[in-house]
Amino acid sequence: MKKRIPSLLATMIASALYSQQGLAADLATQCMLGVPSYDRPLVEGRPGDLPVTINADHAKGNYPDNAVFTGNVDINQGNSRLRADEVQLHQQQAAGQAQPVRTVDALGNVHYDDNQVILKGPKAWSNLNTKDTNVWQGDYQMVGRQGRGTADLMKQRGENRYTILEKRQLYLLSAGLRHLERRRQRSYPRSRRAGCRDLERPLQAWLCADFL
Repeated sequence: MKKRIPSLLATMIASALYSQQGLAADLATQCMLGVPSYDRPLVEGRPGDLPVTINADHAKGNYPDNAVFTGNVDINQGNSRLRADEVQLHQQQAAGQAQPVRTVDALGNVHYDDNQVILKGPKAWSNLNTKDTNVWQGDYQMVGRQGRGTADLMKQRGENRYTILEKRQLYLLSAGLRHLERRRQRSYPRSRRAGCRDLERPLQAWLCADFL
């Protein structure tokens, strides 16, 4: 019996270690449940050099001040996609400024996604000159990694495209471990555009050249 004690002890230790490894692997699998993955082909290159395509059921404009796209608006550039019920483009020439100020408002069922993050909310605003962007009362979820929650206001600012989440609620794991933060920052790549394609109507061609 004494000769069997070492082998029995080794077996018990090995079983315990294997059980812990299995538990850790199972927990890691559970943590990734519901985490979205990017399912479109990855597009290489600088975002600013990639073309933009705009599709909508209806489009109208008042050159050079504004344009409105309504109905299933779908804007694509590289790995980025923006969808909304309505997108309004505005252009104003400020006194003393060489370049006009160009802004966009996305209204109704706003959905933005790329290979890093998914943002949803009822409305969004963006300054096309600076690329500053706001999304109100939104949900966010990281792509390919853990991290999701809600925020009263999500802002993208600065040359390095950091994001400020105000009154952010973060959810961890599928069970819902969570905490509330007043403000947090997270970095995303900067996105710019240049060039257009698949634009058949003069209105779209003007928007592509002057707004985007």
